Amino acid sequence: MRLGILTNGLRFELFVDVENPNIMDDEPFVTLDMEAAALRGIPADVLDVLGTLTRTGFQPAAMSEIAEMRLVSKRLRTVLMQEVREPSLEFCRTVLRLAKLENVRKSRIEAVYSSMVRNAFEEAFVIPVLELLRASPNGDTDANPTTDVTAQRIVTTDRELAVYRYVCRRLAFLASDEHQFSAIEHVHYRDYVGKFAVYYRSVNKGRLFDFIEGGNGYDKFIFPEPIGEVITSTMAEIDEPLRAVFSQRIRDLGGAQPANASNLHKLRA
Repeated sequence: MRLGILTNGLRFELFVDVENPNIMDDEPFVTLDMEAAALRGIPADVLDVLGTLTRTGFQPAAMSEIAEMRLVSKRLRTVLMQEVREPSLEFCRTVLRLAKLENVRKSRIEAVYSSMVRNAFEEAFVIPVLELLRASPNGDTDANPTTDVTAQRIVTTDRELAVYRYVCRRLAFLASDEHQFSAIEHVHYRDYVGKFAVYYRSVNKGRLFDFIEGGNGYDKFIFPEPIGEVITSTMAEIDEPLRAVFSQRIRDLGGAQPANASNLHKLRA
């Protein structure tokens, strides 16, 4: 087994030759991002892998097995995330068959069942996980504590909570990779008199948007410039602004970034 490390000094991607001997795999089996580690620490699974790279603990055969299992798991997650976003015809037929619905026509799947499969996936897996992650939304030190008098005037409405849940749910589908999906854990909300703020990590620096509930069926979402206000009766219209601002906030506040290919060096062990 050969081990390759691709790095720009801050981000380390580890490769092995699982698929073809003496040829590095196309994708890393583990990634260590020092910027992210400085903010959140090193994930336990990454630490476990790094522990097998020590001089006394290095075992090529065990490393090859670990790498293969991690790569397969990563690919399975990628496939499932794609199927959750846009269920394929084959996937829908498999799920429908398990649900005792046989021989469903393609046109019927595309018109009706595809969206049902996506919603069922969302309700069964995505929402419970995200709700567990944020059972107790964290506060943020950027803002001053709310006074008791002001707090008594603030009532978080069902509509505001629905907006927050929608954001977390949609970001799970809009996430471009696992790093963005993991970052959803740090999306929180803070309620104020007259507005409801949704933010990433920092209530000020990480603001995604301010929400103002409308009385006529049209709500106002105030995104940072240059996007500005989005007034709509359909929350789906905020998906693209939300994706753009969330991606920018991850970049601004230390989210995992891909290494710059122009200054990466591959080392072989």
